[in-house]
Amino acid sequence: METVKIALKDIKHKQLHLGVHFAFICSLRPGEIVGLTWDSINFAHGTIRIDKALGRYSKRAIEELPGDEIIKVFPSKTENANSQLVLKLTKTEESNRWFELPKPLLEEFKERKQLVDAQKDY
Repeated sequence: METVKIALKDIKHKQLHLGVHFAFICSLRPGEIVGLTWDSINFAHGTIRIDKALGRYSKRAIEELPGDEIIKVFPSKTENANSQLVLKLTKTEESNRWFELPKPLLEEFKERKQLVDAQKDY
């Protein structure tokens, strides 16, 4: 835990701080970190559910993915792109897991959620 504190101490950018803090505490794969959605966090219980991942897949691979695993296929930035970003369920049931969030990390998530919600009002 001391290593985490040292690593986080000098990160001033709040969003980067949250991402690094989250990655250290939960030891997640990059696709699981960026696949996080607000419905994954239970603020009342201080837990987070990992059940989604964001990945880049070829258009051919997307066609072969079971439709019930795909949550969202994001549009390509260019017409001739060979791949797209896909938010999908994790690969296996064992990949679905819950973590209890330490209070400082939970507070960072609450602060970020308040900021995001406030920006939605514009």
